Amino acid sequence: MRKSKILIIILVILLIPCAIYELGQWRERLTTPPDADSEEKILLRLANDLNKDHVSSQACDRFAQLVKERSEGRIEIHTYHGGQLGSQAEAVDQIWFGGIDFARISLMSLEEKVPVTDAFAVPYLFEDSDQLWEVLEGSVGEKLGGILEENGYIPMFYEDAGLQSIYSCRPIQTLADLEGLRVRVSDNRVAQATIEALGAVPVSMPWMEVYDALQNGVIDGAADNLVSYFQADHDAVAPFYTRSVHAAVPDIVIASGITFSDLSPEDQALIRECGREAGLWQREAWKMVEQEALTAAASEEISVSTLQDLADWEAAAGECYQKILPPEALELLADIRALLA
Repeated sequence: MRKSKILIIILVILLIPCAIYELGQWRERLTTPPDADSEEKILLRLANDLNKDHVSSQACDRFAQLVKERSEGRIEIHTYHGGQLGSQAEAVDQIWFGGIDFARISLMSLEEKVPVTDAFAVPYLFEDSDQLWEVLEGSVGEKLGGILEENGYIPMFYEDAGLQSIYSCRPIQTLADLEGLRVRVSDNRVAQATIEALGAVPVSMPWMEVYDALQNGVIDGAADNLVSYFQADHDAVAPFYTRSVHAAVPDIVIASGITFSDLSPEDQALIRECGREAGLWQREAWKMVEQEALTAAASEEISVSTLQDLADWEAAAGECYQKILPPEALELLADIRALLA
């Protein structure tokens, strides 16, 4: 027993110089300024609730890759697909207080923090994606970008999300066929009011839960674009797609204002440019996958119906948004309509 104590004392005595040396090194690291030639790596996170194979997810990956290449590996954006970091609503909150750095969301998901975005959810506002891009690339888009930044959301790039239509477990040819159907829509007041005005019952739920809800009969249908319909395999559980084309709301990749303010002006410019390029890539890629979706619909046992006369649908949707749009959204809506006139 005595020998053991002696050995322990000897071991402690031998370790004291090592501990003193390490403490000195630690203090030196704290007090010595970093080498001017060495730069600390910046690691950032991007949240996305779509699956990794979706073309819009691929645009997020392309954005991250461009940033890494242009910064020579100094800035890395890690993309988390499939809702790993939560729903779009949760991403909006986390972006606002800097919990995550970037997120890909629908523009509609910003309505609580930036109510003016509701203007883009108005039914039958755009005839096609070309009109949408005309607005986003003009004075209205510039105005919207400024409002987003004022509220802590820095727009990186918009993504084409096509025209929203309704798909379901049974055929829909007329408004009467929609009566009482439970249709999943985004958690957005205008989107919900639109579906309700068309005669269906709006149901809100995260995107990643829609497949199971359709399969288990929790909902009867959903509203989304043809590309997402196929890429999420919703055609397997809801084989009837009716092209109501009632809305054209873009997706957007946003950065946290808190994160962005911590970056140098040079890094901000670099990231913005990479975002611009990723956005242009997504728009071209979207056209291709949309055509592929149309081809797939023709070759598979899927019923894609194009309504010959949308007049009844437009009339039913009417001005369901008038009583729920805040004044700033009504003002932006007037700007959009003036630009398209």
